[in-house]
Amino acid sequence: MTEKKLSRRDAMKMLGVAVGAAALANLPSKWDKPEALSGVLPAHARQSAAVACLAAIGNVALGKATSHSSIESAGFESSKAVDGNTSAANSRWASENVLGKDPQWMYVDLGANYNINRVTIYWEAAFAVNYLVEVSTDAVNWNVVATVTGSTGGVMNHAFAATSCVGGTGGSRYVRVYCTQRTGANNGFSLFELEVYG
Repeated sequence: MTEKKLSRRDAMKMLGVAVGAAALANLPSKWDKPEALSGVLPAHARQSAAVACLAAIGNVALGKATSHSSIESAGFESSKAVDGNTSAANSRWASENVLGKDPQWMYVDLGANYNINRVTIYWEAAFAVNYLVEVSTDAVNWNVVATVTGSTGGVMNHAFAATSCVGGTGGSRYVRVYCTQRTGANNGFSLFELEVYG
């Protein structure tokens, strides 16, 4: 039988997944109260968290937790934008469509820091003409990786410099679509799916 040689890239991805999984498995289920109150993690927890920066294999946003600024009505929550359905009318995030309440946004929590370099957005007819794609490690401080003006909607691919995991740290855990201009007065912002890759 012929042995298949892995490329350096594939080998590093496999190693990242293995190391990250082991680190996450070693995180304690809870920490002592004084540490929790002070916001300081035990040394072994800090070490485990530091190496939990993973290589992104496939769409790492799929099925992850989300948050949003608003919804048009029940059934259009941001969780619908990471369910793997890229075109169903009832499977999308839709913001409220009241003028004067922009910007509107949604983000996905990847659950761990990932080395990512591409985001794909499947817009519904009520797309954002102008918007930002942002990344963060804490959902508080955001870095812009793509600025879009004059969009015509549809499927938009945004490639950017990798949010690298250097020495086991770095990467990005949160990815946000920050919408600033609507297509019209009677439309909010609506997207079928948000995909994140490395």
